[in-house]
Amino acid sequence: MLQKCLALLVACLCHDLDHRGTNNSFQIKASSPLAQLYTTSSMEHHHFDQSVMILNSCGNQILSNCTPDLAVYFRKRGGFFSMVKSKQCDLNREEVWEQVRGMMMTVCDIAAITKPWPIQKQD
Repeated sequence: MLQKCLALLVACLCHDLDHRGTNNSFQIKASSPLAQLYTTSSMEHHHFDQSVMILNSCGNQILSNCTPDLAVYFRKRGGFFSMVKSKQCDLNREEVWEQVRGMMMTVCDIAAITKPWPIQKQD
């Protein structure tokens, strides 16, 4: 629950960070530095880059202890699918069990967002 609250707080703080009061179309028509720097979705790229810069600055690294779960998932998913296709899914082997367990945890994390809001809010 604490991780979800932190994620929501960071998302809220980063959304529209350093907004200039104009939209992407205005930035392009005005040939602003942001429009020249980012060829598409200028403001969204700017919000993201500003957020990353702040979160990576010394003393602001509040996410440094978080694990890169999805990065691990994408690195391991090919091996998992190969194992399933070859039907070599022997759960008595520790490395197989670890891979299956990791995939189940990722599925649970990702699937949580599909719950109706009243149920999701209780988690």
